[in-house]
Amino acid sequence: MIMNMNYDEYRESVCEDIKECIDNLGVQPILFFGSGMSRRYIGTPSWEALLQEISNRCPNIKMGFAYYQQKYSNCIEIGTEFAELVREWAWEN
Repeated sequence: MIMNMNYDEYRESVCEDIKECIDNLGVQPILFFGSGMSRRYIGTPSWEALLQEISNRCPNIKMGFAYYQQKYSNCIEIGTEFAELVREWAWEN
């Protein structure tokens, strides 16, 4: 039971679970980190900065990023819109 473990025991248990999964599945894991980890340690852009960069590079995105910020309530909705436009652009060339 996790609640009765100290930190070292917990870490060892989690490491064993990961090793067991890798052995049983026979594939390498894909790890997803929150944007805070990647921004802090390897300098990747925030969601908003990434969307701004995409809007600057993709010729199918006709309006400036501020337009999409006004049109949509969050970055997920903007990203959904951009995904379709980028897909079309990628397949054109």
